[in-house]
Amino acid sequence: MTDQLSPHLSASAARRRASRRRNELIFRGLGLLALGLAALFLFSLMYSVVKKSYYGFVQSFIQIDVYLDPAIIKPEDLAQYQASKGVPQNLWAADIEPDAKKAKRAQRSVQRGGSYKKMIQTMLSDEFAEHFEGYETERERDKSVAQVAEMISLETQFSIRDNLVSGTFKLGETVSIWALASGDADVLFKDMKRRTQKNEDSENWILLKQSVDEQGLSVLTQWRDSGRIRIRPYLGVPELKLFGRTLLEQRPGFFASASSTSPERAGIAAAAQGTFLMLLVVLVLAVPVGVLAAVYLEKFAPRNQFTDFMEININNLAAVPSIIFGILGAAVIIQWLFPGSRGFPIVGGTVLAFMTLPTVIIAARAAIGAVPPSYEEAALGMGASHQQSVFQHVLPAALPGIASGVIIGLAQAAGETAPLLMVGMNAFINDVCDAGAACLMSKGVGMPSQIYQWAADDDPLFQNKTAAGIVCLLTLVIAMNGLATYIRSRFERAN
Repeated sequence: MTDQLSPHLSASAARRRASRRRNELIFRGLGLLALGLAALFLFSLMYSVVKKSYYGFVQSFIQIDVYLDPAIIKPEDLAQYQASKGVPQNLWAADIEPDAKKAKRAQRSVQRGGSYKKMIQTMLSDEFAEHFEGYETERERDKSVAQVAEMISLETQFSIRDNLVSGTFKLGETVSIWALASGDADVLFKDMKRRTQKNEDSENWILLKQSVDEQGLSVLTQWRDSGRIRIRPYLGVPELKLFGRTLLEQRPGFFASASSTSPERAGIAAAAQGTFLMLLVVLVLAVPVGVLAAVYLEKFAPRNQFTDFMEININNLAAVPSIIFGILGAAVIIQWLFPGSRGFPIVGGTVLAFMTLPTVIIAARAAIGAVPPSYEEAALGMGASHQQSVFQHVLPAALPGIASGVIIGLAQAAGETAPLLMVGMNAFINDVCDAGAACLMSKGVGMPSQIYQWAADDDPLFQNKTAAGIVCLLTLVIAMNGLATYIRSRFERAN
């Protein structure tokens, strides 16, 4: 009787094994390729956002020396206005008798922005007179001076005014300040190459350079489709010098500024405050209710059709689109319960709490269910009641898992945009609220909605602000998720 080969050693079996190994290698290669492409796309996206965000975090400043001319702002007018604002008499600009009627007239004179712009123009005209020669008429010369002065933001004029009113600056003295550059100048300081080369001769941008002096000071004439002509001053030399003086410095100002229609003054401070207030409301409302609901459903609720119905609905609510919760908040809270509360952080936080509640319940139930039954059985064996065993033994053991779920829910709420837009948390807030708890009942804006507003503007500076806001929001979400991961891994190692 001849020996027969095992089926596993036949040639066909060998071919099948080789085919399986080849398919496994192909599958493994495709998997690695997919991971590599995903990592490449993610890296490219993050690199683009982070690179673009740099100019959103910093602001351009120009060093100038301004003479506070008493001929432009009269000392008597300033003193009357100072008296009406409660400034101590020893800081007044003149010896006067306070008068309410005169103070009202003086207010118009002191608050007029054109006066401080004139001080800047006078400084340029007097200090650098030799660089504004060769014009046929005085009007053309004044226009050139005004064009150079446009490099200074209105914020600088307001700053000079506020320092004069407070007594920090005195009329008749020359002050050296770092003036915030205007948006037009800031764009060109930060991104001159792209604006003057990439967009040259395009449909919307026809850039004409006109030399003014040998030092490199130029003006950029912009012709828009509407036919309006605007003169945009900029510095055409790499050293960024004006008349031999270094004048540009970039400083972080993104975190200290609030919303503004001027991109050079816009910042994330008010939006960060609004997001913090809303997350505080979510923490107060969603966490206690969610944890207690999870404890009841997991340890006390009877197993019947009603309980099953509630569990199914909780799981379904976790998958409901976030804008539905925004519609609920707009229809129920704003129009029915508290009319006139549109845009309040307490309303936005309540809507986010509704959205986060299912996530907290599901995470808390999973954490409680993961606690070994021996914890509860040991407590019952020692004479503890069912309630005592749950709240004094099971719940403390489940707290790390509950905390992890809560943090993930808060991170999800921090990045939501649609519910905030529905309840009006996209207001224009030009200053940070300092009223304490009353800030919950005043108009606010969240970081996602603020980023959405910036993204809708095609100004290049607002695009940089958008990237900077995205980096801030991503940092917050990643930090919260990292904290949740750390708590979960710490708890797993402890057990």
